Amino acid sequence: MIQTSNVRDQEASSKLVDFITQARIQGPQLIVDVQGTEYCIKAICVLIIFMPTKNHLATIFVDGPDILIRPGTDGTTIKGLLENPAIPKGFFDVRKASNAFYKHFGITLQGVMDIQLMECALRKNMYKDQSRRELFSLGDCAERGLSAVPPLPVTSDKIKQWKYTAIHASHKLEVKKGGSETVWSIWRPIFPLRTYTSTQVQILALLCEYYWKRMGDDEKKDVSLMSSKRVMESLELKREPREVERMLPWWDSGMVENEVAKVRAERQLTIN
Repeated sequence: MIQTSNVRDQEASSKLVDFITQARIQGPQLIVDVQGTEYCIKAICVLIIFMPTKNHLATIFVDGPDILIRPGTDGTTIKGLLENPAIPKGFFDVRKASNAFYKHFGITLQGVMDIQLMECALRKNMYKDQSRRELFSLGDCAERGLSAVPPLPVTSDKIKQWKYTAIHASHKLEVKKGGSETVWSIWRPIFPLRTYTSTQVQILALLCEYYWKRMGDDEKKDVSLMSSKRVMESLELKREPREVERMLPWWDSGMVENEVAKVRAERQLTIN
């Protein structure tokens, strides 16, 4: 049974920081998802953090920057955790979240292991005749990767639940279906949305664990570098990446480190 907590004020944020910093592991320690209005361009409304080692899911209702900078007993804040390169954090396609955190709160994510890129790094070993240049959606990754994760019935049910709640959540969010993204900030918490986000981070955690155990040291290094590149490129992102941008034209050519160094020089930022 997953333990859950809702963080609505600075005191609760401080307690959550203490809870997180008590556990440190080598792989991604935190699985993070972000939801907000208009691709998070207008606002980050909800920050979901899942701690697999503690089986605890925290939903942080972001009403302003104060909730992210309230320190725990050792002085650490949510902002500090997100910017700490020593705490690995799993995101799926970090670009949207990275841009939103930077734009709204001046937070530059560090220690990111992009789960979408993990799958890409492993693809040649997992699927024959598959180029690593095309990126898979979360649904594709779940169908391909989690079909092999035991126990299969539990995992299969989790995927079905996620898809079901995603459909119902979309009715609340999409204008063409009679909804509005403003529900993230107006009606919180709405059951379909809460169920959807809770299930999604659990799917992300399963994928992250599955990929992490199968990656070698070189693959982990490449994913870390490429995740840093994504973070830096996303800081000036003004829209959602189009389908044509779901490509990595330089991955197969072995130019990972050169690409990261190039972006670092352009942005004049240091991301460890």
